[in-house]
Amino acid sequence: MQAFSEQLSCYVRSSQLAEMVVIRMIRVKATDDGTYTVYRGNFVLVSGLTRHQADLFSQQLSAKKDDK
Repeated sequence: MQAFSEQLSCYVRSSQLAEMVVIRMIRVKATDDGTYTVYRGNFVLVSGLTRHQADLFSQQLSAKKDDK
């Protein structure tokens, strides 16, 4: 019974982490030097892009998230 309980606990934690990753918002923000940075949650994914490049990158990430 203890092994089952540990497996269930591990599964619940994994599910919660997976949900947290999906919930994180993808944002595009302008920088002072005129380039753009793409964030997922608080993490920088890529920086130094033009607005068009940043929009394309964020759209691709959103499409991949929707496929899951």
